[in-house]
Amino acid sequence: LGIDDKYNAYYDAEIVHKKEMNSARYEGKREGSRNREVEIARNMLRSGEDISKVTKYTGLSRKEINKLIV
Repeated sequence: LGIDDKYNAYYDAEIVHKKEMNSARYEGKREGSRNREVEIARNMLRSGEDISKVTKYTGLSRKEINKLIV
């Protein structure tokens, strides 16, 4: 790339776009992981597991687990 401002603007826009894409991928993975934890918690609760065990194995808080019970 040259020193020309036109090319620098294109380069900067491409860098910003790549950062946004990486951020979106990270959020998607995090949300998917959270959904999986909730599903595991629901299955454990259906199996009659104690809430303390569910919090230990899923990483969810008691408050989050209590919302699943209702």
